[in-house]
Amino acid sequence: MLRISQELDRAYPKGLDVRAKAKLVIQIFENVNSKPPGWLGTLTLGGVYLASLATVVIGGALFVVSQNADLGQFIFDAAFGPRTEVNTNEIIRVPDTRNANDFYANKSLVVTFADRESAESALDQLRGELGPEGPVLLYGDTIILPLDANAAQEKQDEWFDRYEAAELPVVVNSADGPASLQLMCVAPTAEVSEQIQADASSFFSLPADLRPIPPWHQVIELTAEQKRARQTIQKLQQSEWMYDLEADADIYDQINVATRRGENEKVEQLQQQIQQSQQQRHQIFLDELRQSPEDEIDGEILDRYKQALASHIKSIEEADDENPIYYLNLPRVSEWIGDLSARLGQLPDDEPGSRGIAVAYGSVDMNGLILNIYVSLDSPASGVLAITEWLEQQECQSFKYSINGGFGDF
Repeated sequence: MLRISQELDRAYPKGLDVRAKAKLVIQIFENVNSKPPGWLGTLTLGGVYLASLATVVIGGALFVVSQNADLGQFIFDAAFGPRTEVNTNEIIRVPDTRNANDFYANKSLVVTFADRESAESALDQLRGELGPEGPVLLYGDTIILPLDANAAQEKQDEWFDRYEAAELPVVVNSADGPASLQLMCVAPTAEVSEQIQADASSFFSLPADLRPIPPWHQVIELTAEQKRARQTIQKLQQSEWMYDLEADADIYDQINVATRRGENEKVEQLQQQIQQSQQQRHQIFLDELRQSPEDEIDGEILDRYKQALASHIKSIEEADDENPIYYLNLPRVSEWIGDLSARLGQLPDDEPGSRGIAVAYGSVDMNGLILNIYVSLDSPASGVLAITEWLEQQECQSFKYSINGGFGDF
């Protein structure tokens, strides 16, 4: 300690306060003579360091994913969204083909296992029964078995009974009872997320009887003109429900009072005011939409819509007073679009296999980079393959899913 004191004197020629010098001598002595931690201490400190590093990495990833997202919805998706993960590199197709339509079937058996190992074991058993051509699909922990129309009913019953006896969630899906798929993934950028949401939602806005080309079609790619026509239809449909509760609050209050008083004629008059207010807002919207750049709307579809709207409003005005129509509910798109339907992009009549990747209805939610797609699938194997591949091609990751066959998630 004397040597330490002498070195301090040389380092501080002007001298140090006695107390300060004493503290420095003790600190230097303890640091020089302290023992390294044992193996237990080393492991403990290392564990703390690694845990801290993992927290930073995970927290950073969550920040990147949710930076543009609604935090409440983000937490809701994490808590109640689909939880079964699927590694797209581990999807097993029998036969090994990238053509989703090869798995098309009017009926399919769908069963989800508790883990991947159990699912692979069941797949091996089915391979032995079906042969190398299958067809059968292992998607995550779920086996989807397309049922040939000519397959013996006894064999179908055998498969169903096998999985039901094992207390597994199993269902036979058909067009009369389609499977509902919820597929969640994370897009690489906000731009990609917005484009997927736009393409999917504009497709879902079209009635199935128009046979619109799904954005996940593996061969046909939509043109810019077809996407513009679809987005025009979507904007027009959304505009039909232009309620403004704040602007019409006084009228709604009067309707409430008149209803409680039993003043039916006054209620009808006030409801007509609501309708007129809605029509005015709708017309303003259409006028503004018509001024949009040509590359954002399809002008011919907009003009056809306005013709249908004028005819519809006329029918409202001429309606029987005993059954008045108060709100704008235009006929289905397929009833007024006529020959312009070709602008939307339709499946060829000579391509029946495309039924496997089409859907009866669906929706898409976007929350920042997180996408949730809900679809009703007549043919779940071909449908889930085509949609997943479409999202994967756009570099989406972290896929999770659930399938509902009408009897709960599985």
